Amino acid sequence: MKFIAALCMLIDHIGLVFFPTDIRWRMIGRLAMPIFAYGVARGAFYTSSLKRYMKKMLLFSFISQIPFWGVQHLGMGEAIFSLNLNIGFTFLLALTAILLFKQYKVETIENYQKKSGKQIIYATGIIGCILLADFLRCDYGSYGVLIVLMGYIFYEQNNSLVKTAMGYMALTFLFYRYNMNLCILQSIGVLAYAVIYATKELSEKRIGRFFYWFYPVHLYIIACIKWWQMKG
Repeated sequence: MKFIAALCMLIDHIGLVFFPTDIRWRMIGRLAMPIFAYGVARGAFYTSSLKRYMKKMLLFSFISQIPFWGVQHLGMGEAIFSLNLNIGFTFLLALTAILLFKQYKVETIENYQKKSGKQIIYATGIIGCILLADFLRCDYGSYGVLIVLMGYIFYEQNNSLVKTAMGYMALTFLFYRYNMNLCILQSIGVLAYAVIYATKELSEKRIGRFFYWFYPVHLYIIACIKWWQMKG
């Protein structure tokens, strides 16, 4: 599953930097984010320590930021060292929202007959994580945070991929309805859930760390090639 996501992401970023007018590269790339988001949601469900998982995501995010800036600058013309943050920070905010959601559920069970102050704090924190992704200009923004959070909630409820795919389409329409071309393009990502279903029995435990390094390394290589191309 993650190998397919990594390949789709690589194709997407190659198209973004070297073939920006060829939509076919971006179409293939739409499958990457939903698969990775699902992987993060599943990881949050099974991890023995969500806080340790978040620390790994934080380290991954910082390592990835400089090559991410490079691709943004060389491929999209963004100012170097812009505020834009990579997808790792989006996933980190999503994991924070999941942590708060779990605490909210515990508080709800313990105080099922009334609303407690802690429930309000946790709910506010979840909303804050979603809004902060847009404020910090994280990759995919609040849309990305909600995709992961939704995936976690549905995974917790009998692992329903159908519900997750339907939720993905609903969120995609909600966020991109003002630009139908972009909405249609992003909707292609729903096919990622077919990939997830087809590969869900395959074990990826031994290659987990590879994907923490693949993201920053492939961005760095693409940025270097583009830079050499521009200099040449």
